[in-house]
Amino acid sequence: MNVFAIFGELRNPTGKRMRAVGFGSLGLSCAVYAVIGIFGYLTFFDEVAGNILLNYNLDDPLVNTGRVAVALVIFFSYPLMAHPCLNSLDSLLFPRKCHLFVF
Repeated sequence: MNVFAIFGELRNPTGKRMRAVGFGSLGLSCAVYAVIGIFGYLTFFDEVAGNILLNYNLDDPLVNTGRVAVALVIFFSYPLMAHPCLNSLDSLLFPRKCHLFVF
């Protein structure tokens, strides 16, 4: 749902550039997840849980900081995901000739 906003922000937007941005972001995400998965497996071998944070002690302050950071990322990413959807619905349901805020 963020594709339209990203496409609008590209310099000289074309389909080829949008595909490059999409593949680049997916590739980077896959690489980060793969590194986390590999190091999680190398740390705990066969005893690794589905959520890597569940393998660590509950009283480790560094791991608890990581848990709080994950919770904050999830909490603050919701508005970023909902905004393009609401903006599109607003444009479809209430068309205007002049948009004051174009994102």
